[in-house]
Formats: sequence, C-alpha cells, structure tokens
Amino acid sequence: MTPADARNWSDEKSPRVLLVGPAFPNQEMGGLPLALNDVAEQLRRHGWEVDAAIYATAANGDPRGETRSLRSTFLSNRLEPWQRWRALMNLWLALPENIRQFTSILTRPNSYFVNASNNLQAIEQILASCHADLVLVCVDGSAPGTAALVAERHPRVAAISLAGLANELNAQWWDWMRGIVAVRLRSQAHPFLFRRVLPHQLRYAVFASRHWQGQATQAGLKAPSHTIYFGVPLPEPLPRVTNMRGRLLWVGQMTRNKGLHLFLEALPQIRKRIPKVTLTVVATEGLPGYRELVRSMIRKYNLQDIVTILPPVPRSALRQLYAEHDILLFYSIYAEPVALVLMEAYAAGIPVVSSKANGDALLAQDQVTCLCYDPRRIETLVDAVARMYNNAEMRRIVSHRAQEIVRENFSLAAMGDAYDRLLHTIINENP
Repeated sequence: MTPADARNWSDEKSPRVLLVGPAFPNQEMGGLPLALNDVAEQLRRHGWEVDAAIYATAANGDPRGETRSLRSTFLSNRLEPWQRWRALMNLWLALPENIRQFTSILTRPNSYFVNASNNLQAIEQILASCHADLVLVCVDGSAPGTAALVAERHPRVAAISLAGLANELNAQWWDWMRGIVAVRLRSQAHPFLFRRVLPHQLRYAVFASRHWQGQATQAGLKAPSHTIYFGVPLPEPLPRVTNMRGRLLWVGQMTRNKGLHLFLEALPQIRKRIPKVTLTVVATEGLPGYRELVRSMIRKYNLQDIVTILPPVPRSALRQLYAEHDILLFYSIYAEPVALVLMEAYAAGIPVVSSKANGDALLAQDQVTCLCYDPRRIETLVDAVARMYNNAEMRRIVSHRAQEIVRENFSLAAMGDAYDRLLHTIINENP
C-alpha cells in the first residue's frame, strides 16, 4: 500500500484518534508517559487529531483534561515497605510471577480500586462523547479492564503494549480479583474492573519490542500484531569530555526493577579498580521503602562522598549530564530492553554498561553497542565497568555503533511514520 492509498479514507477530513491508558500523576513520571506523548505528537504531525486521556489532571494545556476526572492508580501497596529489607525482597522475587502480581494487587489500598473503577467510568464517558475514528489503548498501567471495555465499546481498537497484554491474557487470577473487589467496593465497582480482554476481542496490537510481541502470541493473542519501537529525539550530541574522570551516571525511578541497588553494591569494588570513581543518580521520588534501602546501602558502604542523588531533570537537560559523564549504568528486568534512557544515552554518545539481554535484542548487544554483565554476579558488573573505563578503543567502538543503531532504527520520525501507516491501514480496512 502506498502512502497515498493509505490516506484515501481521510481525504475529506483529518482522522481522529483517542489515546487512552494509565492515569499518570504528572508528565515527568517516567519513560512510558514520555513515549505515549511522543506517539500523540508524531500522529499530530501526520495530520491526525489526537485526544489523549492519560493524565490524572489536565496536560499540555488541554482544558478538557480537568473535566475527565481521571485519577492516579500509581499508589503504594502494603508490600512496598519490605523493599528496605533485601532478604525479604529476594524471597519475594523467588515466587512465581502470577503469585507476585496477584499479591501486589490484593495488598493495594481500597483507594486504588476506587480510582481504577472511576477511570473506567471516565473512559466510558469519553468513548461515548469523543466520536473518535480509532482508539489506541495502552494496556500497561491502565485500570484493569480498560482493554476489555474499549474493545467492547468501539469498533476500531488497537492495543499498545509492553509486557502488559501478555500478562493480562495469562492472568486468570483476574477472575478471582473481580469477586474480591466486588466485596471490597460493593456498588462502587465498575462492571469491567478486572475483566480480562479476550484474544478474539482485539483487532490489532502494537508492541514496543519483538520479545513482548512473542510473549503475547504465546499467551493466545490472535489479532494481527506489529512491533513499533518507541523513538527518541535525535539532536546533535553535545561535545563530550575526553579525559576519563571516573564519573558514572544512573538515571531512572527509585524502584527495585531499575537496579540502582546492584550498582551501589558493586561500587566499593569498582572504587578499588577506579580510585576516583563517583556516581551521579538522577532519580524520581520512587517508593519509600526502596529509597530507604538506597540510603542504608550508601551508609553501609560509606559511599556518601562519591554518590550524589539529584531530582529528575527535564529531558533536554539530560543531554548535558550524558556529555559530562564517562559511563551510563543500566539495568532492565526485560529480555529485550527498550528503555528511553538507554536509547537517549546511545544517541548522546555516552558508553553504556548494561545488564544482559536475550540473543535477539537489538539495543543491548555485548561488545557491539555496550558491555554487558550478569546481574546475578556482581563481579561481572565490576569487570564490565573497569573494562569500559580503561579501554578507549572499546568505548569508541561501542558508543559509535550504538549511536548508529539508534539513529537508524529509533528516531521519533520513524516511529511516527510506522504508527501513521498502521492506523491508516486499520481505518481503511474497517470503514
């Protein structure tokens, strides 16, 4: 299909898309809200009218945001204080994934279920009034049941997913949660709360990595699916400091799945190999229990003089931090990491030490785009940092190749083109 053919449907008017998903409390929470904002902005550049319902309050100056009354569902559960005790968290992580998911949801306060139910009601009202030609629903982080609600209420729906869709298709415990929530909330529970979307209800699905696409297919997804990686801005990199000064950088949320504790554990050994080493941490507020763990590790290992914790900074300001530091430390729980921080660091030219990914991962390729370590073996992390720091040729090779891969495959323009083609295909096939 040519670009002209793809736009036949919209010759007389601009197509309108509704983007629904998690009710983020603010625009600086993390990579996913940035990525969804980028998707919306790129579609607008391609002539789409985009209505985005992904914030708990008005965003981007949209006066309609306040009237939607979306509420944040990013609320702590009763297990989060455990994060200050590593032994308990290691025991927790040894449990099967389904049990951890069920327990995490079960131990959330009633306000989580109230807010989730409220958001389903708000999305139902939005769907009835916005007259969108197509709905994009982000599964990850949304109120449980959002995908099923949207699929039943609108004829043209495409799901955007990381690991969320596969988890939902596999989560038979949602049926139990529906009963539990009905008792806890009584009449306040929305009828779609914890109603799983069924494979036949989805017409299209878009995944942010091939690995997540494969997981959803294994979980029973029948709909046509596509992988469209998120993109990042690609400004010209700022000049980098050429003399190595031992400045390490970590950027992320203060949560265990971002791995800061691993780097703090390794830092005393790294310090023996790189005596002048420092670590700059750029972190969101995160979880109280985990923040206490981080503070206790800094005290335990006497790292107060070499660890600096900074609050989150605007996306544009990260470029200066990338230019000022020698190595970015990165960790992901996913087999194919596609984090915006990783992509933006590559684009900026800073060498990266990353956790190992699967063999098909495009971004985290050992000795090609970065140096990889095994998170289960701290000594491999120490060795990777020392090798990267002491080998100028290695730094040059991996940072150059990483930059090439990002510029070839992960630009905002490439992401926007792919979404534009796909969404026009959907509305042309479903007039």
